[in-house]
Amino acid sequence: MPEPGGSRHSRVRRWHVDGQPALEQVMHHRPGQEWAPHWHDEWSIGAVLAGRCRFSLGGRRHTASAGDLLAIAPGAVHTCGLDADEGGETQVVMVYADVPWLAALGVPMPRGSARAMRQTIAAEAQDLCDSAGAAAWLRHAAATLADSAALLPAGAEPAGRAAQQVLAALQRAAVGDGTVAIDALARDCALSREHFHRIATRWLGISPGDYVRAARMARARRLLLDGWPIAQAAQACGFADQAHLTRWFSRHFGYTPGALAQAAHASPDSRVPQATAH
Repeated sequence: MPEPGGSRHSRVRRWHVDGQPALEQVMHHRPGQEWAPHWHDEWSIGAVLAGRCRFSLGGRRHTASAGDLLAIAPGAVHTCGLDADEGGETQVVMVYADVPWLAALGVPMPRGSARAMRQTIAAEAQDLCDSAGAAAWLRHAAATLADSAALLPAGAEPAGRAAQQVLAALQRAAVGDGTVAIDALARDCALSREHFHRIATRWLGISPGDYVRAARMARARRLLLDGWPIAQAAQACGFADQAHLTRWFSRHFGYTPGALAQAAHASPDSRVPQATAH
């Protein structure tokens, strides 16, 4: 539960294995907090401890309540919003884990994004205070979410040449600096801007502009984790300045670029299990 008068931003910290980052924990606690469409390169495994979490995944709306476990697959575009319970509390804990580390450690993961009501396991997320405990909890939660009954409905694969062209164009734009214009992408696909927008929204669940912005956010996050100064990361990703990046970054991830940089480069105070294949 957040302290009275505490930060309106989520709290983030990262843990290391052999000096390299392996796990990230984020604690969300502000009722009414909303996230713009975004995705993570890592697996996101979390628990709702209090309140309710509304989220959209691939254009489909879902709700997770206190006692629910959640898994969001890498690259899955999603939005999120938090509602308080009757006591006015909201608390969601998310643990993010790199895909190669999980694979090497042999952690069983769901086939896709998933949700399951497991109150006991969810409650244990409140007490994660070191990397070993976080890794053990993640393994337990992931195994539970790997049950096929927990899988959330997946969107259909894009059908038709036009849909495949649109998504391919957006994916190419996503690896650039984020300055490409949607009009130019539509012209490259020999489509009107309106037709391009309709196709993208149907298959992605968000507009082309939101998708490209989310790609810029994902790239900015990677650069910050690689040690780039915030101002340089902002410039590289097509933002006017550091303040511009900070506003959008907070809307996408719930915490500031400065908080992530501080967590990423803090001295590791504990270890997680070594990623050796079983």
